[in-house]
Amino acid sequence: MARDLHRAVAHATVARAGSALSGASAHLLAIRLFGARHYGEFVLAESIVLALSIVALSGTHVSAFGLLGERRGASVRTGLKAGAVLIAALTLSMLILLAISLKPLSHFAPESMQALRPWVLPALASVLGMSFYRFLSELLRIEVGVGLANYFSGRGNGFASSAAFSLLLGASFIGGHPPATPADLLMLMAAGQWIGVLLALGLLLPRLAAISQSEPSMMQTLREFWHRGPLISLTQGLQIAQANIDLWLLGALGSPAMLGVYGLGKRFALWLVAPTGLVALSAKKRAVDEYLSHGRVSRELERAFRRAALRSWLGVVALVLGAALVPASWLQAVAGAHADDSRWIFVALGVGQVVRLLFGNGGPILGAAGHEHDNLRAHVWGVLAAALIGATTIPLIGGWGAACAYSLGMILCAVIVSRACEKQMGFACDLIRMK
Repeated sequence: MARDLHRAVAHATVARAGSALSGASAHLLAIRLFGARHYGEFVLAESIVLALSIVALSGTHVSAFGLLGERRGASVRTGLKAGAVLIAALTLSMLILLAISLKPLSHFAPESMQALRPWVLPALASVLGMSFYRFLSELLRIEVGVGLANYFSGRGNGFASSAAFSLLLGASFIGGHPPATPADLLMLMAAGQWIGVLLALGLLLPRLAAISQSEPSMMQTLREFWHRGPLISLTQGLQIAQANIDLWLLGALGSPAMLGVYGLGKRFALWLVAPTGLVALSAKKRAVDEYLSHGRVSRELERAFRRAALRSWLGVVALVLGAALVPASWLQAVAGAHADDSRWIFVALGVGQVVRLLFGNGGPILGAAGHEHDNLRAHVWGVLAAALIGATTIPLIGGWGAACAYSLGMILCAVIVSRACEKQMGFACDLIRMK
């Protein structure tokens, strides 16, 4: 069991490392190309797109929790059609809302409307692409296998879409037409996501052709989505809010240049949670099967999970220490004049992640086992704590206040999830009490 888990984590690590490298190259190029102020606009727009993609997903993300698995009998074909219907309907709702709001905005705030106009098309293209991309990655995970799905999974930008984004960005420079504005960069990111969608569909087509068993009706599948979807979507939305509330508060209470410096450090710090997150995703199916069969997770899987998580945690500690020791001149040569300031933001956020990861990352397993209410409660408290801390500290200490808000909110959420895993599933996922 431990060997299987380590193999799955290794696949996931390679995929996520490729995604991180591709995404990092694009963000480093963006801050060098546009400067801290305009890069801050891109960071804010990207975080809003990510939040809107969760709204567009709505009930479709229920696929991650077994609706399309063998226990429910629904096929990938039915799930794909239902997901497309829901994403299209919710996107149409967003378009109608946007159309209704544009006229009052142009009347009462013409300058804001002028600033918003270049972002509308790239944002909508990215929301749609990210929604379908994440949904297809979950179908791949269930119908094709975890190993392949790891190359598509991620917070909206898995390895496939990130690599496509980087290739498109490189081609634009080679062709002599680099992105002229941050909105152009967002459009390239959207194009990368749609390339990822096409690749995922190509990998799913053989599975679609091979299915011959009877399928539930479209309406039956949609009813299942709507039955479980709202709670899962609310949890996902709060998770995205918690991951981005520091950026939103800093955008509202700070300057665009401050947001750009903070955003670069935050972009790299987000990847620090990936190693232990990959352990949870790799163990999720086995842990849920054991829980549904025996009422708890086996000691064998628990030990394998905690050992793999400990190795990942030690890797995160090494990365944070390494970032603190890298000479400033090296960083400035790569990322420009603000690189050293961003480095210390990264280190501060990294220390918060190190503490947070001591409590494990059992959220994906807890939700997949049907205890989504506990995940929801954890994120509600995490968002409230981060909002309160950020609103009081950002006006005083700027980016450092945002780092405190993000880190303390995440730590509180991790503590609540860790206790819920042990109470509901008999699964001790933390690293503090390891023997």
